[in-house]
Amino acid sequence: MNYRKRRGEYVPINIDGAVAERSVEVNGQSYKMEGLKKFTVYSLRVLALNRYGPGVTTEDMSITTLSDVPSAPPQNISLEGVLSRSIKVSWQPPPPNSQNGFITGYKLRYRKTGRRGDQEAIEPNNFWYLFTGLEKGSQYSFQVAAMTANGTGPASEWFTAETPENDLDESQVPNQPSSLHVRPLPNSIIMSWTPPLNPNILVRGYIIGYGVGSPYAETVRVDSKQRYYSIENL
Repeated sequence: MNYRKRRGEYVPINIDGAVAERSVEVNGQSYKMEGLKKFTVYSLRVLALNRYGPGVTTEDMSITTLSDVPSAPPQNISLEGVLSRSIKVSWQPPPPNSQNGFITGYKLRYRKTGRRGDQEAIEPNNFWYLFTGLEKGSQYSFQVAAMTANGTGPASEWFTAETPENDLDESQVPNQPSSLHVRPLPNSIIMSWTPPLNPNILVRGYIIGYGVGSPYAETVRVDSKQRYYSIENL
């Protein structure tokens, strides 16, 4: 953004490598720029201008706008019942343009279904947190919010998972899915399946393999609760 006065000062500002222009009236020797992005580096310079044209500019100066709390919640939240008394919560950071600063940690709230009051946990370093000491065969709800030095941003919606009645067996690999259905479309393939028949063996996820002439060319891993997948852009 370029700020210009007919007889005064000329202030070019560089935002993400792009420069736009508009004319403003500058009274005195200061100008307040508003409507800028939070926690963003701006480059600017100033020059004097009279009826003969612009003069020599100052050196470019870089300045970063102040940080703030995130303006969006974390993304891609998933829940996994690890053991009969544990649930693992995983997530990804908020979109980069909504972080508004350095993410310093994540605040997680959880509660048992039907019980009043929430409890909190803080995870400073990872994109997952393992809740332990839960009740067997019980349903719990979770939400996640990102934090900066300025405070806590908006929380995600509530996500729900249930602890199993008993610990599942992980000493052996699961059997194959009990059914597999494939639906071809012009540029995609939709796959659906059902879990292995033995419900006592722990399934942490499914690996989908596909490719032209070989099912091993590409692989995708999905969550254990997922029952379908669409292969796109074929």
